[in-house]
Amino acid sequence: MMKIKTCILLFFFTVSYLSVSAAWAKETIVFKSLDGIHITADVYLKYKDKKTPYIVLFHQAHWSRGEYLEIAPKLNQLGFNCMAVDLRS
Repeated sequence: MMKIKTCILLFFFTVSYLSVSAAWAKETIVFKSLDGIHITADVYLKYKDKKTPYIVLFHQAHWSRGEYLEIAPKLNQLGFNCMAVDLRS
């Protein structure tokens, strides 16, 4: 009986973890600037319709796009897609 309860708890933990992880999912993209330098950005795309607003996130000097690892998923929960861009400073 204890093994069954443990398996059930493990199953529900895994399902809840995967659903939370999906909300925090991000995709890293790379694109070229006009002068040919590669720019890296993390895209937090939760909503796939074209009407969802985007917030473009730019970090301060001497930081990186990683500054938004916790903030961008919260903005997703508020109904925004986000893109955190690494600047060239």
